[in-house]
Amino acid sequence: MKNVLLFLTLFASSFSFSQDYPSEPTKEDTLRIEKQLKKEADSVRQVLEKEDYLTESIKKIELEFRVDTFIVERRCALFIEVDDTDLGMQFSNGQLWDDYEDLLNKYYKLLIAKLNAADKETLKVSQRNWLKYRDSDQQVNFLLTEERYSGGGTIQALYAGNRTVEITKTRVIELYNYLQRASVMGE
Repeated sequence: MKNVLLFLTLFASSFSFSQDYPSEPTKEDTLRIEKQLKKEADSVRQVLEKEDYLTESIKKIELEFRVDTFIVERRCALFIEVDDTDLGMQFSNGQLWDDYEDLLNKYYKLLIAKLNAADKETLKVSQRNWLKYRDSDQQVNFLLTEERYSGGGTIQALYAGNRTVEITKTRVIELYNYLQRASVMGE
């Protein structure tokens, strides 16, 4: 199962932005995908709940994180199955970025709730600094897609979009790891 999750993660994160306007799936496609996601996520959750190598408080956090990231990555893959054109990949990657932004906010809030008042301020400063880094990296990232630096083409936009997602995904993982560490002491 872990290999399947790893494959889906790698597969879904390898697609990115490609053109200016995304191709959006139909309402029926979206409803079908969300129904399929719920079913698959329930199956993943059942498998993960059987794992007994973790303490209960850590298991709860890890289970939630693994299901959350499975859903995000799998949703992207399912949208790409609907439309694997450059426009479809742009839409899928945009959805992936939105979903990771949601997880970023979720795991930030979970972590900040674990901290005392003085330490919350430290996390807030760290997050503000990370946001500045992300924004400045995006400027360079998209600058390098310009024809004068890269020769242009849709592949450059794909690289840039993938980098945008990876920055946020990495921060989500960092926040999750901090949350996990903070939860060990709470047992």
